[in-house]
Amino acid sequence: MAYASIDESGFLRGRGIEEERSENGENKIAITAIGMSFGSLAISVSEKAKITLRHGKPVDPVREYEHILKRLGLNSNSVPDLGETPITLAAMAIIKAVVFNPNVSLDEITEADFATESARELSKNRMLEIIKCVNSASDALLKHGINIGHINERAVKEGDRKAVHTNQHQSACDSAGQEIYEDAKDGMSFKSVKLLIGSDHGSYRKRRPEDETGGIGAIAMIIKSANNADSGLFISSKLMGEANIDSMEFTKKVIYDIGEGLSIINTDPIVLGNHSNYTYHYLAYNAFRAMFGGIKNSPSSIEEIMKYDIAMHVPFPNMPIDSIAYFLRHLARMDTSLKESIKAQLKIEEPLLEGFTNLETEFEFLHDIGETYLPFSIIREEVDRLGKTDFSEHTKEELASRYILAVERALPQQAGLSAREMRRVMEKYGDMIGEQMRGIISSTVSRLESASKSTDPVTLSEIEAIIAPLYVAISTFEKNDTEYNAAMCKTSEFKKLAEGIHINEAVEFSKEIGNIDTASALLGIASSIYNADNNKPILIDFYGSTSSNIWLKGEKVNIKQMRQAIGANWKYEMDHRRFISVEEYLELDKARRAMPIANSDLPLSSSGLFMNINEEALLRSVKEMMVYSLRMNGKLPTKEHDAGAESIREKSRNAL
Repeated sequence: MAYASIDESGFLRGRGIEEERSENGENKIAITAIGMSFGSLAISVSEKAKITLRHGKPVDPVREYEHILKRLGLNSNSVPDLGETPITLAAMAIIKAVVFNPNVSLDEITEADFATESARELSKNRMLEIIKCVNSASDALLKHGINIGHINERAVKEGDRKAVHTNQHQSACDSAGQEIYEDAKDGMSFKSVKLLIGSDHGSYRKRRPEDETGGIGAIAMIIKSANNADSGLFISSKLMGEANIDSMEFTKKVIYDIGEGLSIINTDPIVLGNHSNYTYHYLAYNAFRAMFGGIKNSPSSIEEIMKYDIAMHVPFPNMPIDSIAYFLRHLARMDTSLKESIKAQLKIEEPLLEGFTNLETEFEFLHDIGETYLPFSIIREEVDRLGKTDFSEHTKEELASRYILAVERALPQQAGLSAREMRRVMEKYGDMIGEQMRGIISSTVSRLESASKSTDPVTLSEIEAIIAPLYVAISTFEKNDTEYNAAMCKTSEFKKLAEGIHINEAVEFSKEIGNIDTASALLGIASSIYNADNNKPILIDFYGSTSSNIWLKGEKVNIKQMRQAIGANWKYEMDHRRFISVEEYLELDKARRAMPIANSDLPLSSSGLFMNINEEALLRSVKEMMVYSLRMNGKLPTKEHDAGAESIREKSRNAL
């Protein structure tokens, strides 16, 4: 069989590349197109910093702004207008995947998968709702001569087109990655064309530090069998790794059953700060190692890792940068000269817990011990939330008192269970636990066991006092370790590694969007493809806070057209969003939570019960997208190419 070859410019010569890829067995699927849609509004982090409360108290907005900028790496967050939801943005992302990628038609879709954390109707497959919305928009566009195709939601009697197969996946942050992982492992039939959408509103409690990271957005991807694709990001079926661990971080659970079929649910998650971060770093390293078949086969030098670009899960833009610093610390354990060089630059020893000799075991210990005492932090957060609800004072007091009474009745049992788990942790790690830490844990166990057997009522405050010494000891170490890891970023080796794998390029998009949960790693892929203009393979990290971690390898093939489409799409998104004040941000959030109202001027909007299509706004938007696409491809005259976004919008309005 005569194989295709790729000349230096990256274009195919000879027969289709599908035969070559099929025979070498490396790639089974390819991501061939990407579409992105974000909220039509945005807020700068300097505005958000004005309302942040820590421990219920206001902070200095200037210092908080500097913290967000330097520690988190954010510039702004996307914000949904009234009526913009993960469902409407998913539909718009699909439309944009077609408009910005001329090789895509909805007619060819055979399967459609929706990954989200934000679907409020937990029993409903929202993918069907998205398809209905997209097809209605397609009908509206077709009346004006724009054909983007139809997703076949029902079987066609005449001909062989079958109804599209649909799925919805609702696992925190990594469900889109799980879907790609399974396809890469098992492959797809030659005729299959999958539409995969990650769409989320990273919604957190307003005015709290965690809200500083939240954004909204949707990423749509077209995935095909590698045998049926000649360009895109080809996902390896051989270089893939996974690690899992049960964890309580990122809790979204029913905290109170009111009765009559109504429940109070934490749709805004309870996050656990450093515990969440260390769980992520622990799993990311283990999945990375598994990808290469274990520690002996894993890259053992900076140069080996620099053969790849890396795109990681981005709850905030600097999180992947933190992870790379930890990766460098892992490498230093295998490379004596690297370790000595880092020590000479920092002039301090790596802070490890007493008795521990490596990060791998230490991270696992931090996760395990955190799981024994942090349940009480979750209970405290639930109690505080009930006390700050928008219910009437009478209802609030009644609910809070009933819930607190139920909690206090259960506390002795919870104390006993926590003590039992702490004993298991001490047995698991044995002499690795240093004398001081062992003494703190032993004392905590004894006091919890006494509380569990007490005949007198036990309060949450009393339990918190018991676990306080352990909490302080772990928190103090984590603070020191975080500071050391930040110092690692100043070493010459870190700068070499970060530049070599283009980690900053992979987080450029998230700096302006924020955390979009299930779609955040997909955003990292798009950012890496567009901002790192090279042909290096990408190592992709997906993380789910439930908790699982996946690594995949993507190989770029004839990526130029996809890169141009991503660029045009991104520029369109940035040019068409409006920045709002913090006052408007809070008012929008209040209105969104209070009643199902929508801004009907949007191309697509939802009242919660009904979807609305504004045909004029939709047509205007799609025509503008076409102009952006032509500009990015250099198919407009220079004068038109250099024209500002406002003049382009005016031309599109006149075209109507």
